[in-house]
Amino acid sequence: MAGLFELELALKMRFEKIIFSGPGKSEEELKLALRNKSRVIISVDNLDELERLRGLVKSATGKVKICFRVNPSDEISEAWSKFGLNLGELKIAIDRIRQESHFIWVGLHFHSSWNSTPERYVKNIELIGRFLKNTFKQSEMSNLEFLDIGGGFFPEAEGTLFKASSKGKLMTLLDSEGIPHKKNLDITDYSVEDPLEISVFAKEISKAINKHIRSLKKNIGIYCEPGRFITKHSTKIITEVLSLKKDGCIVDSGTHTMLGENSLEEYEYAPVINLSNPSLKLNKFKIYGSLCAPYDMWGFRYYGTKIERGDILIILNQGAYTFSFAQRFIKPVAPYIVLTKNNKLIRIKERERFKDRYRGCKMYT
Repeated sequence: MAGLFELELALKMRFEKIIFSGPGKSEEELKLALRNKSRVIISVDNLDELERLRGLVKSATGKVKICFRVNPSDEISEAWSKFGLNLGELKIAIDRIRQESHFIWVGLHFHSSWNSTPERYVKNIELIGRFLKNTFKQSEMSNLEFLDIGGGFFPEAEGTLFKASSKGKLMTLLDSEGIPHKKNLDITDYSVEDPLEISVFAKEISKAINKHIRSLKKNIGIYCEPGRFITKHSTKIITEVLSLKKDGCIVDSGTHTMLGENSLEEYEYAPVINLSNPSLKLNKFKIYGSLCAPYDMWGFRYYGTKIERGDILIILNQGAYTFSFAQRFIKPVAPYIVLTKNNKLIRIKERERFKDRYRGCKMYT
């Protein structure tokens, strides 16, 4: 869990063991976690957050379980540098909580995303193991319950638009500057990533854990977060063709339904299939969303024999963040329907209504 509503939802669903993470926890969030300390482990992201927590916990009773998020390697991308403590800060943090009778240090957590090989996991596990071995005695790790190795396993058959590649970005830049170049590639074309099988990840990660972690703490639990790998292919978006254009069509769903109105146009390829006129033939044809925004695009190709007004299209591989990233932008957020194990369709979230969007707003005349 990484935010107030997620934490409240997990508590309402009666989960008994919750890890509450996030780089910028508010006082309201920390107080909620403390009120539910028997069920919530607080994953501390930085030293300032630890100091705020120390101030809040002085008025609490009972033990508070603490996990630390770390960035053990200096070789991290700029986008992920905002998260976690380096190993030097981790030593300071652990020393500080040992001065407080309220805290119990129970876990460590790291996360590196978009991994097509297990290399980053293995390196981080080795660095953490070396740190623990050189810093603490066995008795000082008696309460250490788990190591959370994060997620970031690359989903199988993940498609990426060519324009997101280095060469594609260069071609786009040259075009924007009016610089002549040889145009022999279509930047709206795509490629499919081919990551290693998940069994290879499991084998290499297990080997590193046994060598560097379980040699120090035999019974330590290992957690991982394979959410995107599991859910990427589980969710589809169904939409109807409203009208035809010269080079494409407009459908009744905007990309605010998932990652925002320009998410697909920027980098991601999602297969689009015409359920009304299906075929394995891939046709070049722009699929525009319904938003009043030029970058509201579902894709540049579809599988089918043709597209006509009223056809039903399905956009694949929209799982993981679709529901949580849906934006309140121009059009209502779509309903969410689940296909159960018994092949029943259940509407688990209604289509957004006017009063849902504007609840809490004061109307002045």
